Amino acid sequence: MLNCILVGPGILRYGQGYDDPEAEVVYSNLEGGYPGEGNIDADPLFVDPENGDYHLQAASPCIDAGTDTGLTTDFDGNSRPIGRYDMGAFEFPYLRSDINGDGVVGPEDLMIFQRDWGKVSGL
Repeated sequence: MLNCILVGPGILRYGQGYDDPEAEVVYSNLEGGYPGEGNIDADPLFVDPENGDYHLQAASPCIDAGTDTGLTTDFDGNSRPIGRYDMGAFEFPYLRSDINGDGVVGPEDLMIFQRDWGKVSGL
């Protein structure tokens, strides 16, 4: 398994069925953890899993945490990678530092960051 995300009810844990010593599990997010290079155990921060939207939110630890699998597009047909490879079926569509969402990390993003530094959100 490469770049996989396995979390939620019904997922087998390490030592409970998917601990085949012949299996290669790397650069994946597995609830309960799994030994292997690049593996993590974290909330993937899906957009809306209750309604079937498994795209990643901007703060997801799965963004830029995967590896090259040879695929050039994600499940939606979007280019892969954007930045570095993401875990899961969907590539996060922006570079994290692309604050204004124009597809380029540039001076405008730095200006927005500096302008908003220290502001408290939610007020």
